[in-house]
Amino acid sequence: MWYQSSISDTDTIGLKAYKGSEFAELTFDHDPGMGPITTTSPWQVTQVVCHGRYDNSTTALTPLVHRKEHVGPIVQRFAVYLKDSPTCFKVDCSFEYFSLGYNTSACVNTSKLFVIERDEDYDNKPSSVCQEVTVKPFGQSTVVNYISTKCDQNSVCKSMLSLPIDELSAWPSQSSVQDIFICQVRDIASTEYVQHFDEEA
Repeated sequence: MWYQSSISDTDTIGLKAYKGSEFAELTFDHDPGMGPITTTSPWQVTQVVCHGRYDNSTTALTPLVHRKEHVGPIVQRFAVYLKDSPTCFKVDCSFEYFSLGYNTSACVNTSKLFVIERDEDYDNKPSSVCQEVTVKPFGQSTVVNYISTKCDQNSVCKSMLSLPIDELSAWPSQSSVQDIFICQVRDIASTEYVQHFDEEA
């Protein structure tokens, strides 16, 4: 349900920052048929809510995930910034179900703790996120924001996981993109992508 798409050799709780950067990619992948309660008849998922917080920090007011009513498959990715190295980050989720046959509801709460470590190649020139949901520490608080910004003139906003170009949302919202976009140095191979992005912007 929670894993890293960008790193293949992490364990169940360990996360690695992305290629020398100050953030780790974290994926939430939920299928109603594989949740805390398998949603075969007579159960249906009616709401999924997940919040995140850093160690010794308050829980973010904005949820990482919030879907309700007829909840289908969910794939959402986040850029979770380091607070220290290592950084402890906890996710709490609540899954609500309703059974028409039993005429009753049920709620299952889950928690997962992650330990994020800085990449060995960190060089104080980290890649910056230009589009996606970011999680950052702010004093004793945890802040969740959707960002969409342009890179500087020497960089282009590119998909971190190389998903199809049409995943770039012209009307961004917190649940519209299934990839993290980062500023990368322009090169000849990216010319076609740059032109497309500039037109969309």
